[in-house]
Amino acid sequence: MPKEQWEESQPGWMPLRQAVFQFGMTDDDEAVHDKPLPNLSEFQASSSELLRQWAVAFEASATAPSSRLQLEEMLLKKSGADRVEIDLTASTFSFEFGKSVYGGTPWAILEEQKTTAEPLDDEEGFIRIGAKEAARLNQRYQAIRRATGLAWHQFMLRTFDRAVLAGTVVLYARSPTITDDFVGLPATAWAVLTVIDWANGTAIAPDGTVYWSLMGGQPATMADSDDAAAKAVGAMIGPQPHDIARIRILGLTMTPSLAGLVLMFATTLARARSP
Repeated sequence: MPKEQWEESQPGWMPLRQAVFQFGMTDDDEAVHDKPLPNLSEFQASSSELLRQWAVAFEASATAPSSRLQLEEMLLKKSGADRVEIDLTASTFSFEFGKSVYGGTPWAILEEQKTTAEPLDDEEGFIRIGAKEAARLNQRYQAIRRATGLAWHQFMLRTFDRAVLAGTVVLYARSPTITDDFVGLPATAWAVLTVIDWANGTAIAPDGTVYWSLMGGQPATMADSDDAAAKAVGAMIGPQPHDIARIRILGLTMTPSLAGLVLMFATTLARARSP
């Protein structure tokens, strides 16, 4: 059976670089990562059951995606910056040190590992950077790269990997040439691909096949889940035709019933007043 193909990207798809930022973390109010594990004394069970429950709680905490707020706090702590911001749309990290701002995409920051600040003299009219200042800047650059590598490789990409493997994120790409139509990639393919260009979403497989313009998105069934949920709720709380019919019948029968009740009370009062 031939694979489904698309000439252009579809609604709900996003470039790989944005997909990792979108699915590599979760909303702040949904994150459970780094939350304290239950205290062992809270488990009222046998020792074997206690250990099992603890293991389940530990695994859930270890594999849960981090939120953007948690990742920003991690970047702040590891880099020593005064302020850190993760921009989901631009796919960038931003580090503020006083009035100086450093940042960029994670892959660009990590590719600049060989960049170092060197002392400059003012023979040609340049602003002089002494050895001490150059050393301080190099230390700052290294801290930024270490923080970026931790957040990007150990947290965001691992969370994205699990989402792809679980099928909650589906990948699409043009292959084998950049002019081919988009095709869906099996979930297991992502694990063996090597991304050689994050900015443009280009990856290569072990057999040399190149995948161009990688895109990510939720499966169609999940993308429609919000609409389906809204319709389901509406079906539960909204009036159905048979409900409306019952209300109409009740309205028609209610008036005669109340009229009889009023007549009964009037008759009783009349009898009570009679000598």
